[in-house]
Amino acid sequence: MSDVKFSVDTDSRSLLRVSIYGGKKKEVFESIERHLGVSEEAELYHTWVNVSAMKRLAFLFKGGVESAGGIIEIVCMFAVLVLLLALFAFWQLVIAIIVLVVLALFSGGAALKYLRGTFFSVPLDGVDLDAVEQLTKEQVIAGRFVNVAIDNAEKNIGPIASSSSKATRLFKTGIHVALLTATLFLVLEVAFRFLTEQWAFDVMILLIFGGAFFLGIALMDGGVVLRYQLGKKLSNQT
Repeated sequence: MSDVKFSVDTDSRSLLRVSIYGGKKKEVFESIERHLGVSEEAELYHTWVNVSAMKRLAFLFKGGVESAGGIIEIVCMFAVLVLLLALFAFWQLVIAIIVLVVLALFSGGAALKYLRGTFFSVPLDGVDLDAVEQLTKEQVIAGRFVNVAIDNAEKNIGPIASSSSKATRLFKTGIHVALLTATLFLVLEVAFRFLTEQWAFDVMILLIFGGAFFLGIALMDGGVVLRYQLGKKLSNQT
């Protein structure tokens, strides 16, 4: 599901991180390589799903497997891991897709850009922040969402990257709120069905979750509008 091109040890180093949502892998890779270059210390990958949650699951079980004393403990550990991975896969392939399709209807299709992400990180030493500005400008004009961040350093990103990152964070926050709301609603319904043998269709429950979901839509659309305005402004400057 992902294409890892380079890797970097990110422990306590000053890093530039660029996340680009939307666009074909080849086009985005070429743009990054043209503006910033890709050294052996850099990490660059493209994915259709959010793999960070999967990495966290593997990390949580790493110490548990090492400390498991007997065969029964190991079997139980792997059984729980398989169950969690199955639930995660169901969430990614069913719940998340359904929510994003619904969000796409309220955003003119912009929400679907979240499905396709390109992630780039590189040690900050030697990075030309003006080139980061040009990369961000090119990608925003192309209709993509770009988030730029600098870890473990006091350097500031440029105005274009800053405006784009603000729009992208708002866009992502809205999607995350909608995904969280839908997930909690599903868990509540399943638990209620299991305990009472009926679905929880109380008006107050529907209003609360419906309101939270539409809040996510509002936040997401706010990010879409900000990105559109920035892209239009940058296009007029060229």
